Amino acid sequence: MQKVLFIAHWFPTSDFPLKGIFVRNHAVCLNAICDLTVVNFSIEYGKSLRKVEISRAVDRDGLDILEIRIRSRFYKLFYYALNYQQRLLKKALLGSDIDVNSFDLLVSNVLFPSGIGTMRLAERFQKPFIHIEHWSHLSGFLARDSYRKEGQLVLDRAKSVIVVSDLLKQSMVQFCDPAKVHVIPNVVKSYFDFAPKHKNDEVLYFLAVASWKAPKNPFVYVRALEEIAKTEKRRIVLAQVGDGPQLIEVKKLIKNTELRLLGQIANTELSQHYHSADFFLHGSDYETFSIVSIEALFTGTPVIGSRVGVLPEVIDVSNGVLCDNTVESWVDGIGAAISRNYDHEMISENAKRSFSEEHVRDLIAARI
Repeated sequence: MQKVLFIAHWFPTSDFPLKGIFVRNHAVCLNAICDLTVVNFSIEYGKSLRKVEISRAVDRDGLDILEIRIRSRFYKLFYYALNYQQRLLKKALLGSDIDVNSFDLLVSNVLFPSGIGTMRLAERFQKPFIHIEHWSHLSGFLARDSYRKEGQLVLDRAKSVIVVSDLLKQSMVQFCDPAKVHVIPNVVKSYFDFAPKHKNDEVLYFLAVASWKAPKNPFVYVRALEEIAKTEKRRIVLAQVGDGPQLIEVKKLIKNTELRLLGQIANTELSQHYHSADFFLHGSDYETFSIVSIEALFTGTPVIGSRVGVLPEVIDVSNGVLCDNTVESWVDGIGAAISRNYDHEMISENAKRSFSEEHVRDLIAARI
């Protein structure tokens, strides 16, 4: 069994349990086939000038995690201080009796800063490394950032480069040998499972889940629902999960639709809302990978989404509708969706074939 050191700056913490959850899910897949150690570099806002905490523990899924936490009012400066991060990493590894020489492979997640930091470590210990990319701003970073040259070296020197969508691959191959770029999607956990729909002839229940800030765009579908509610005989309910500044404007737009603001909720509870919904709505101006849309499909819920980013790779007439980001297109799209009969169990089965933990684990195993 290979021994792998997995380094990430986007990763859940006790304070931010949903941060980089998709990175953690890849780590869980790797842990099933490798002897894995995770380094979680957490750099976040704090009230002090600088506070550093280093700890190591095994979490509920058996992940061995070395956590390096930097808290500062100037956290953005520390995010760019790669030499300082390298010194901290060296101290943390020594203090935790982690010998980099004992590892067969290093894995980085997101080009900056994890990718560059991992490349430096790999070169110092003469170890191969694989890079996994989730970042939608990759091309902008490589075009303009002060670290762009080292970022390019990461892609040049990595044993292979994994991206989570065909869209991101199209961006990546501008900067990297296409032969070593492979698409391995994000994972949807098994607690998002199929359950039969119990149709209510008096209510149309729509669900949306996001952190409500740009590039999310709930306004197009809210306005569309308001138009549809004027003539629809059924009561229209819109449930919004998550928090963010866009909800202030959403509340102002709602007049004919029943709005339920559910805030942040646990995934086990969220699964029940997917089951209850007739349709999942995802309005956005850009998407690298819409994990919430895939979660909805896992439960058999059709998705009505914006025709942007990765969504055209996963949404078709069998499992939903794609819309342009105009009110007219969303009115037509929602109208088309509510007039169709969907095979909800087939929607779930098709999604699981591509995004289950077992499938992604097998794809990763073929690349390490």
